[in-house]
Amino acid sequence: MEVALSKGIAGDLEPLLSVEAPVLASEKADTAIFYSINNCLQGLRGVPFGNFLIKQVVAELAAEFPNIRTFSTLSPLPRFSRGLRDAQNEHGFTPARLSALLADYARDLTVAAKRRDPVESLFHLLESPLSHRDVLAAPLQRLALAYLTQARRDGKLCDSVATFHLSNGARLERINAFGNVRPYGVEASFGVTVNYRYLPAELEENHEQFVRQGQIRVSSSLLREHKAVLAAWQEPSGSN
Repeated sequence: MEVALSKGIAGDLEPLLSVEAPVLASEKADTAIFYSINNCLQGLRGVPFGNFLIKQVVAELAAEFPNIRTFSTLSPLPRFSRGLRDAQNEHGFTPARLSALLADYARDLTVAAKRRDPVESLFHLLESPLSHRDVLAAPLQRLALAYLTQARRDGKLCDSVATFHLSNGARLERINAFGNVRPYGVEASFGVTVNYRYLPAELEENHEQFVRQGQIRVSSSLLREHKAVLAAWQEPSGSN
């Protein structure tokens, strides 16, 4: 597990990885950011050690750095771009759902793309997303929230990273447009990153709600947008 100490929750990957980024003194940090979790042992691939690992790291960091009070990830959405383009998945981004999700941004998208249809405009602009950050940021955040909380395949969330953290008791804290603009980040998720936050007092309840009922805890800052996503997801007629 790779961890960075920061002041507040980080949504941008570059300052964590760049060798030119300023180094924050550990005593000034109040947040631990988990930005990479990997299994380096092939023989243990698939064994669910994640919950144990995260709790152990949180405990060790809290003991070593008592000023660290916030524990969060900076996570990728490795198949977001693929899922957004998969119109054949009836439990994912159907054309009707995309239209409903983009309704609030239709005018900006169509003006920027010089097209009439907002869905067509979105995909046109996504051909070079870094050139259209201003107009794409808000719709990408909404679409990513829908992908993380609603889109499913074979009865499971499409995003395996979300499943990992939510099943371990984290809550969905924040979505960051253009948080990873390295080529692989743009290709996989149009640059979107997500923060999952681990609050020790919530872990067991969040875990039980997700595993038993499929309920996803989101932060208060996402509640309004989450309601908009839920309404748009049912908009096509309630049949999907």
